[in-house]
Amino acid sequence: MTEDTLTFQYVIENIPGPGCDDDHLFEQTLLGCNCRSYCRSSMGCSCQPYGENYNEQRLLIQEDRFRRRFDRPVIECGANCTCGPGCGNRVVQNGISIPVEIFHTNSAKGYGLRCSSAIQDGQFVATYAGEIIGEEESRARLAAAYRAEQPCFLFTLREQAENCASPLVTYIDASHYGNIGRFVNHSCQPNLNILVVRYSTPVPHLAMFANRDIVEFEELCYSYGTFRSQSTQARKVCLCGTSSCFGYLPYDF
Repeated sequence: MTEDTLTFQYVIENIPGPGCDDDHLFEQTLLGCNCRSYCRSSMGCSCQPYGENYNEQRLLIQEDRFRRRFDRPVIECGANCTCGPGCGNRVVQNGISIPVEIFHTNSAKGYGLRCSSAIQDGQFVATYAGEIIGEEESRARLAAAYRAEQPCFLFTLREQAENCASPLVTYIDASHYGNIGRFVNHSCQPNLNILVVRYSTPVPHLAMFANRDIVEFEELCYSYGTFRSQSTQARKVCLCGTSSCFGYLPYDF
């Protein structure tokens, strides 16, 4: 990431952009649970139909985190729930609590993000926030970034819902509006995983969780996705430097 990546407007959550169906995503609300105390799936919390999301330390429950990458999103309790703000099923919505810092990697990667304290396996770290835009706008921005030889901050989210033949595709662009998550670089052997988290509205939140214990000042990385494109023009050399490096950055559109 170059110096140009430092010019953007900071947002803490996703916002509607050109082509976004904001009436559906941002105006509708999710049904809430009727729990009166600590919300548990075993006690019938309707926000956790697939089992509990977090343990008592508010760490992502390990047996679920890989299986539910995109096909089973985490639903947190939200505005329409009767439980209070101290509910253990409210983690991502409370924002970043881990101290992190932007730093220069002293490599062609440019800027990156690292933690200034140790992180526990399963701990929530940050979100990737930006504008939710339509497919046409996404293609236009992608083409413009390619022509200008500028970095692209477009995240293509594909969710496969039950009983649906086609995936639900959401485009989140952090080029002009974004948060600290836009500085997290790719790695073929990442220490973060991304899960889709929803609360209060259908807006998907891309939440990063540690997939192992992370030591102080270690660079934070996640996998940018699968290698869907076969175009050699679209490929960029991967600089993660891990033993399992695929050689090129993922490209999904």
